[in-house]
Amino acid sequence: MIKIRDKECFWLFLIAYTLIFIILINCFDLINKRKAELEKRLYNGHYENLVLIEGACDECKITAEEDDMGRISSMEYAAEDIVKHYDKGKRIIESLYNHNVTIYAYVSVHVNGEMSVDYQRAVFSYGDDLPYNIMKGRNFTKEDFDNHRRVALVSENSEKNLKKRNDGYYILIDNEYYHVVGIYESLDNTRDISFAYFPDNEKCYKRFYERFAENNLPMLAGIYIGSNSGNIREQASDAVGSLNNIEGITFQERIVDLSEVSVDGKIKFLCIIYGLLLFFCIVIYIQVISLFVKKRQRDYIIYRTCGCDNRYIARKIFAEMCPMLICSFVAVFVINSLYNIFIADKAWYGISVEGLAFIFVTTVILAYASIFVILMKIKRINLVEGIMDI
Repeated sequence: MIKIRDKECFWLFLIAYTLIFIILINCFDLINKRKAELEKRLYNGHYENLVLIEGACDECKITAEEDDMGRISSMEYAAEDIVKHYDKGKRIIESLYNHNVTIYAYVSVHVNGEMSVDYQRAVFSYGDDLPYNIMKGRNFTKEDFDNHRRVALVSENSEKNLKKRNDGYYILIDNEYYHVVGIYESLDNTRDISFAYFPDNEKCYKRFYERFAENNLPMLAGIYIGSNSGNIREQASDAVGSLNNIEGITFQERIVDLSEVSVDGKIKFLCIIYGLLLFFCIVIYIQVISLFVKKRQRDYIIYRTCGCDNRYIARKIFAEMCPMLICSFVAVFVINSLYNIFIADKAWYGISVEGLAFIFVTTVILAYASIFVILMKIKRINLVEGIMDI
């Protein structure tokens, strides 16, 4: 049974601790969400300059819905109508070859050794190195593209899928062998395989552009132009110009720059609110500690007069604060669980081990910080004046 000596201080500490916990948890949650958003936007490139080519089937745009920014958010079309996009997919791919910048798109392909079909980066033209940290071998070269070499780069995670031959290692992508010229360091927000696609025969080519159309049409938002050497707006406009020669589909380029990944107004507003709330809670917390010390001043004077050292006093403080910390930990756990059930629509067991570890570590840090602050205040107590007051 937890023994509470001073109920007033207990409730004040409990409220202050719980508020600080909740604010810190929300701050870290905000940071993690923002980080995930940035990674989602940037995994497509890691280039200094990046352009996203967007497009839509003119016929399908009749059923399109737009967001608040006037951009297409969704389209409706019958699944069997996808066949009519195959020819457009073929012409898009043909238009992407032979540019002086790196153009790539994500296409659903099957890699030998994997259990399912996945999106991989298919590179159609080449200007700058793909932004990988090459661990073995080399990056793509312009000669690979000029000579239409069937080459691939894979991450360390994909080495198990490689097949050794006399002239090196190969990987099978949609039943086509690609010579692996380099292995790059695995990254959480990049695809495992990038390959330069050059068709050997009509059958393989047909399978490829049909998959491309199925993945990217009628609404296209998956072709990228990347560069690390200056402004690429002109090259992007040239690429879009050649794409717009395709009848029945309209393209436009969109520069992905620092404004795309900067903190937006809502995030800034929330950070300011959290910061002010945290400052307010810390001020209250300091006042609660001052009240705690004032109420315990008599005890501390007796401890020090009797020759007790700071370690003994710290242990006594910790023993008294322990129930407050435990109850605060439980309160945060319960509040977070209720939030997951009723607001975030998650099961109570959805709380991660990392989240619990964060709450526990924060509890320990606050406990040590509290004891340190209290000891500093105790040291300022004048023993002579304190004994006279007693």
